[in-house]
Amino acid sequence: MDAGVEGLYSVGVAKYKSINEPNAAVETADQLKHKYTHLMGQESLSLGRIAGRPLEKENMKAKTYKTSCDLPPTVRESMIELLNQHLADTSDLYSQAKQAHWNVKGAQFYQLHELFDKLAAQVEEFADMIAERVTALGGSALGTVRMSASASRLPEYAIDGSGSMAPVQSLVKRFAQLAGSTRTAIDVSATAGDADTADLFTEVSRGLDKSLWFLEAHLQE
Repeated sequence: MDAGVEGLYSVGVAKYKSINEPNAAVETADQLKHKYTHLMGQESLSLGRIAGRPLEKENMKAKTYKTSCDLPPTVRESMIELLNQHLADTSDLYSQAKQAHWNVKGAQFYQLHELFDKLAAQVEEFADMIAERVTALGGSALGTVRMSASASRLPEYAIDGSGSMAPVQSLVKRFAQLAGSTRTAIDVSATAGDADTADLFTEVSRGLDKSLWFLEAHLQE
């Protein structure tokens, strides 16, 4: 690992650690690398995998294409991997919002039925933006249902929830999780020198936070 990538790696892992283990003692870059590569069962950990489990090995070998984009090839490769991870997470969130839309019950059925559909539509737009950024960088977007299911870091949606508020609570957790990992992706992209990908993630982050507000308002008194 060269010095530049090592530095980006250290920043990214430190950011991941600050979110997931805020009370943990400060560790060196080498200690962090050893710990997190061991936990995730990998010999190496690229920028695109610092915040969660990697895409399946066969998917990671998707074809790349020659491009006149002036970002360094190593940066483009890392960003493609990072974006594809978020494509999997975002596609999964879309399907879970639709699941809630189809199955919500209770006195607030119509209001929540409509809200969940609107939230799903916005998440679908985010997935499209992310996929198109992958291809703009010369990569292949990995967005089938099975690809997303195998790589998503979100927990599965429970099908036995009852009442109107159970799906709201489930979606709150998942929107919050994706919003948090998206903020990490902003920092990783900016540190890597890809301002455009960082800007894309910033837009997604704002949208997810707004959706989270709409959901949490139903639980607040």
